[in-house]
Amino acid sequence: STIASKKGWTEVVEAVLRYYDREDKDLLLLAVTRGFEAACEFGNDKTARAIMKYVDLSKQNKLCQDNIKFAVVSDNPKLVEILIENLTEVDEATVKEALRRKNGEIIEMLKAKDKTSILTGHGTENNKKEILKLKEQLERKSIIASEKNIMTLIVKDREIEYKDTFADIRNILDTENTVSIQDLVNNLKAPKIHLEICKKDCKRPVICQIIREVLKVQQDLLAKMGKREKIFKGATAWPVGSIVEDTRFDEENQELILKGKLHPDNPFNKFMKEQNRNTLDTDKVFNCFIYNLYKVLEDYEVPPECILSREKLKLNKFEPCEKCIDLNTFPPQFVDLKTFPPRFVRCRCSKDTLATSKLGPVLHFTFTDVDMDGKVEDFQLDMDFVCSMVPVLEKPIGGLEKRKRFLERCKPVGWLDELSKLTDCDRSSLLPTRPLYLCRLKKINPWTVLPNNNEPFLQEDTLQGTKKLLYIFMKILKELTGADVKSFRIKSAIAGSFSLQGVGHTPTMDALGPAAVTLMTHQYLRGKFDGISKNLVDKGFRKVDLSSLENGKIKLEDEGATQLHFVMAGVDSDAGYDEQMRMAMAMSMENQDSLSVSENPGSLLPGNRSQKISEQDCKADKS
Repeated sequence: STIASKKGWTEVVEAVLRYYDREDKDLLLLAVTRGFEAACEFGNDKTARAIMKYVDLSKQNKLCQDNIKFAVVSDNPKLVEILIENLTEVDEATVKEALRRKNGEIIEMLKAKDKTSILTGHGTENNKKEILKLKEQLERKSIIASEKNIMTLIVKDREIEYKDTFADIRNILDTENTVSIQDLVNNLKAPKIHLEICKKDCKRPVICQIIREVLKVQQDLLAKMGKREKIFKGATAWPVGSIVEDTRFDEENQELILKGKLHPDNPFNKFMKEQNRNTLDTDKVFNCFIYNLYKVLEDYEVPPECILSREKLKLNKFEPCEKCIDLNTFPPQFVDLKTFPPRFVRCRCSKDTLATSKLGPVLHFTFTDVDMDGKVEDFQLDMDFVCSMVPVLEKPIGGLEKRKRFLERCKPVGWLDELSKLTDCDRSSLLPTRPLYLCRLKKINPWTVLPNNNEPFLQEDTLQGTKKLLYIFMKILKELTGADVKSFRIKSAIAGSFSLQGVGHTPTMDALGPAAVTLMTHQYLRGKFDGISKNLVDKGFRKVDLSSLENGKIKLEDEGATQLHFVMAGVDSDAGYDEQMRMAMAMSMENQDSLSVSENPGSLLPGNRSQKISEQDCKADKS
């Protein structure tokens, strides 16, 4: 019950509690107590709500009182709302913790039960007043940007879709709504960009020119940032400074430690923590990087050799918008929001050139009135600036247990989101030995920047050759099926399955299908590609059939097509692999004889979808 509650496996938790409710009331109480605590600590609101059904009304207040602080620390407003419903008041320690974490929505919920009045003047309403005040100051130009306030003066980036990827998908389908992998990749993969000079057969010479010039603009911006701040001087992928000579990564406390003392003239002196002069203040470095880019852009002129960019590139000034704000953090922040309907349209404020992400600044470039094969239109291009990485001596290790322990011990704001994104870098032994390794800086909340000493997939050999084609194909499958999986998970699976140094098999174009089937059995990807994206549903499709993937084919079934069912003893066929297994476990708790899971797990995987199981067979065989 505790493990399932921690992981958010609600169906399993409910099955365990139903079993104990019938068989052992004492064990039921223990399972409820421990399970509810785990669900609150790890922010699983659905599981917590399910457990509450098994708690006597007379005991709900005590259970919620014991766990409300866990819920607040999870930063999940939905979970806090469940517990608040059953409380008459909130203790002072919980109130202070909510104030420390500065989640506006959670603070508003606690106010009604706060007898201390500590929360008065805080929360989303106060945040709204602050952001409107800031907006007025920006419009009057009465606020001066600094490294301390820079994060409030630029928008927080959100990923935006500029166009409909599958607008012409029917044009490449045959009469049976089938398409080969090769045709799919060739039609959806962006044409090759020529970074030096376009060849005669180049299909998009204007785009190539834009990207070549944007790369020059990037280098020019970095050069100007280096003139403003010495630690960024000569910046490439490797920062410059004497600090690189003996910097180590403290895994226990997730800090960058300098062994020895800096020379008084070393430019890194101002970036060391005041209370510990041997520890790098990563928040200062991160903010300084963004601030210097902000200042360079204020009066920036495109280099003379970038002819097209000087004519067409529009650098937009920041336009604060009271609609596009995040009131749940303090100080509140402007955000880059999608606006629907219509699709693929952004609010006017999100056209600002400079935004920020967890890894650094993001530049939104707009080239106006560009001639694209006779059609004049705006061309938009986003460029991510990764904040300068700090070279360290330690090789990225495979296990991430120490980082997990740090997050679970310290619980900084956003810790659960960060915990969910950790990927075990089990290929570290394959990395070539280097004198130094790059440690990224990642801003996990408005005031916390953590060093990330893991493999960032920036090595050229990570996705070289046909492995890049496989990655592109997996990204296409992700868009087709609406798979809820991060791109770095796909990269990690490819890197782990097809090793960096060529030890493993490297898939060819005609073997992308079997390679994809293999990847979809990976622990990070299993059961993620069983659905269909809303985009395709809107276009009249109802299923992405991958049963012929090994043969290099994909079929998109129309709404009128005959439906094929995949049933596992009554388990929802639309659920992913993990969800199917959870429901199967839950059902087996009800009646252990009603379901026996096949000894061949491959029968549940995408590569074996031809092995359809009918509902009648399931009832007959109980397997």
